[in-house]
This record gives sequence, structure tokens and C-alpha cells, in this order.
Amino acid sequence: MSLEGELKTTGRLAVQTTVSGQYRLGGLSTFDVPNSAPCKGATHLVSSLSLGAFKVKSGGGAAGRGAVGVTGGAAAEARSRRDETLLRQAGDPDHCRASTSDDLDPACASPIQMFLVPLASAPREGPVGTMKVDFIAGTADRSWEVIVNENFVCSTPCTHWVRPESALMMRAFQGKATKGGTVSFPDLKAYAADAPLEIRAHPRSNGKLATGITFTSIGGVAFTTGVAVAAAGCSSSGASCRGGFITALLGAAVSAGGIWLMVDSRPRAEVLPREQHHEIAIRAHDAAHDAIAAPSFGSWGVSGAF
Repeated sequence: MSLEGELKTTGRLAVQTTVSGQYRLGGLSTFDVPNSAPCKGATHLVSSLSLGAFKVKSGGGAAGRGAVGVTGGAAAEARSRRDETLLRQAGDPDHCRASTSDDLDPACASPIQMFLVPLASAPREGPVGTMKVDFIAGTADRSWEVIVNENFVCSTPCTHWVRPESALMMRAFQGKATKGGTVSFPDLKAYAADAPLEIRAHPRSNGKLATGITFTSIGGVAFTTGVAVAAAGCSSSGASCRGGFITALLGAAVSAGGIWLMVDSRPRAEVLPREQHHEIAIRAHDAAHDAIAAPSFGSWGVSGAF
């Protein structure tokens, strides 16, 4: 039975180790390993190896307990125990005492733990099919949680290897409170050719939002007033008719500017090629913008999807 199956059956696994000594690599550093055959593609160097004996056991511990009380203060108690089962063993702990600094006892020289050091020439690559993405907060007063395929992976600033087809969400925090909105990508396929990437997230701009609401309200009032004046004046006064149309047009323009400010206040993220982002234009992504059609202007108002 596998160790996983044994753990499910007994509910307990225990590892007992006895270390008798350690072999260490000397006279060689990570910079001495050539990046050619047969070492081409190597990522780590074994710097040391601990040797000794170990046992893997399952079961054991108390399985149940019962007590019976008797009038007068006497009591009886019973406890049952599961038997421990030896699953794996290498070496004999009793022989470890015979090991010296110059020679290990053969009965206590099984590998226990290996220590690795990354090679200087090791390729900095993630799993096959992934791309490196640096996640950064666009403002100093916010941090962002990075969630990939509905699983939390890190908080900004951080780096993660992401598959281009993975769904990505970044959620803004200020202190411990969610504040600033979220930015979502159904996938990163459109940016895969530019990897490695840097994603810089910006929270909702409350200043732009408040200004946009104000301009939209003022422009709406001006537009409505202009339409009313034009409707009443065009039949009797040319000046009133022209004044009404001008007021309506100005009101529509102000409202359109306010609507744009409200749209632009949404949380957004910039996606930049990591190695070239100082030299090329920024490719911005805003999930809110994707669903908003550009406004069109007519003689009686502004139309579009807002």
C-alpha cells in the first residue's frame, strides 16, 4: 500500500531519523559547473548529503477511551491503543553510535537528506507552458491580491509563472479592507508573445469619478434647458432658437466629458513586456472599457452604451 493510502487508513505516519554524518562537496563552486554536455540543462548542484538511518511507521496513539463512575467515588478507566506498523526502514539506529568523523558504519549510512544549491548558469524558467509575470501596484497606498483560476497566489509586489489561458484577477486592498476595486482578465493569450510581462494595477480614482458625476449632471441640465429653449424659441425668435441649440450642444459636450471621466475612473491594469517596457508603448487593459461603446452625438442628444 502507498504511504498516502496508509495515512488514510491509519490516520498517522511518523518518521524517525538518526543522522550519523554528512558528506560535503569541496573544491567546487556553482560557477565551476560548465553549461555544456553532460551538464547542459542542469539546474542545481548537490552541496551536501546527510547519512544515517530512518524508520517510517503508521498507526499508534490512543484509539479510544472510556470511563465508568461508581457511587462512592470509585472509578474505572480503560484506554485502547493502535499498534504501530513499520512500513519502511533503512539502516540500524543502534549502529550509528559506531560511526566516526573518518568513517561511517555501513549499517548507518543510508541517505537521509540532500542539500541543493542553484547553479549560476541555471535557466530561470518556470513550468513548461507558463510565462513569467511580475505583479506590481500602480500606487503606493494600495496592495493587490493576485488570483489565478480562482486560487490566491501572491500579493504585490510578486512574481508568478502563469499559463496564458489562465483566468486572472487582481483585487485592491488598503490595509486589511478591500478598497479600490478589481481588474480581471479572462486570459493572457493576447500578451503571450511579449512575455515576460509586468502587470501594473491602478485602483479606482474617486477624484475622477466625483468630477465626472458633477460634469454629467451640469451638462445634463444645460442640455435639457437648451432643448426646451430651442423648442420654444424656434417658432418665434431666431436668437432664442440659436441660443437653445448652442446651450444644448455645450451641455452634451460637458456630459460626454463627464461620462468619459466616470469610465476612466474604473480600476485598470497596464500590461507591459517586462524587458522592453521603457522603450515601447503601454498596452492598457480595462475590463470596464471593453463593454462601453463610444458615445455618438445627434441633434437631440447623446447615445451609446454607458
